[in-house]
Amino acid sequence: MILLTTSRRPTATIRAFCRFLEKTIPGLVKVSRGKSSIKDLLDQALQLKAEKIIIIDRSKGGPSRIECYVAKDGEMSPFAPTFYLGGFRTVKERLAPVSCITFEDSISAEAKKSAEGLARLFDLNISTGQRNLRIGPALHVSPYGTKGVKVFVVTEKGFGKSFITINRTVA
Repeated sequence: MILLTTSRRPTATIRAFCRFLEKTIPGLVKVSRGKSSIKDLLDQALQLKAEKIIIIDRSKGGPSRIECYVAKDGEMSPFAPTFYLGGFRTVKERLAPVSCITFEDSISAEAKKSAEGLARLFDLNISTGQRNLRIGPALHVSPYGTKGVKVFVVTEKGFGKSFITINRTVA
């Protein structure tokens, strides 16, 4: 299980981003942070038996960074990678939990690093090449710009309209 929360005083955009993640990533539990300290988050994670804590940080009113920590032995330690976000768009659509992460074989090394980091972060398998539609919805990583990537939810009906743009992945 993974505990998902925000930085303090989240905006409506960050709350929408968290709802998007909660609907698409299996095993993710969203918790309102409020005035909770990092120690309080650790206690909550231990109560829920969550192995990881994801904090969505903000900048200029929107989500800017996804940080992950491992909750182990009563302590929080950083878990790589950290994702620096460039943008995010959510559209009202039916979202189902994804089963894996997909990407084309020909993507750049930076995009591949982002896909592998997302798989590690959310405990999902990676499926390269043409996506097998029988495995259910997936997060699809595709190149965007010079170094960034776009992450879409893809189903048997095609690509969804909601996406996340990742500018940089720090491992």
